[in-house]
Amino acid sequence: MTAMTAEANATAVTEPVLAHLTDEQQKAIHDLLEAERHHTLHYWTVLNELRAQGKLTEWYRERGAGSQAQIDAFRADRTAVNQALFGRNSLNEWENFDEETLREIL
Repeated sequence: MTAMTAEANATAVTEPVLAHLTDEQQKAIHDLLEAERHHTLHYWTVLNELRAQGKLTEWYRERGAGSQAQIDAFRADRTAVNQALFGRNSLNEWENFDEETLREIL
């Protein structure tokens, strides 16, 4: 799904899709989405490093792998999905990082 498609779909939703679920159920779905997003960001970071070091193959480079445009599109899609499912742009209020998790992120 492209950012444009995700934004259009999110705009069409009048009530968050998951509004009927309990906070606990919404949190479970949030955690699953965040796990998947963590993998996406990891792979983007690897591709970005390869691109910056000039080690990315031409095929990937031509497709914008690891580029700023690619991460911007990811962020736009993430916001659109958050809006459609939960009715908010960011889900950070659910994130309570412990010290070990913060070390992994940093």
